[in-house]
Amino acid sequence: MSDPKQLATDNRELTRIRRESRADATIEIPFNERTTVVCPECGESSTVKILTPDPETYSPSFGPCNNWDCDAFLKLSWDGTRPAREPSPENAGTQTGLSQFAGGRSA
Repeated sequence: MSDPKQLATDNRELTRIRRESRADATIEIPFNERTTVVCPECGESSTVKILTPDPETYSPSFGPCNNWDCDAFLKLSWDGTRPAREPSPENAGTQTGLSQFAGGRSA
């Protein structure tokens, strides 16, 4: 029988990996440093800073991560406001044949 705690950890890791794979771009942002980030799609830039308390007196709570040398990541995803990209093998959808569920009936 598998360990439920290990299974929960594995599922959280899998969810994180899936979320990151859906991101259009990922930008690394160090803690406690002012950083200018540039959108890889439109080129618009913004200055951001992720503030954290003194690591000597405070333990971070970013999921299972408790390493202060670890950096945060800003994930950029499409919000539907720009034109859709042309289909390609990288961004092609995988759901097909959903018409069989029309009207609550299955094929």
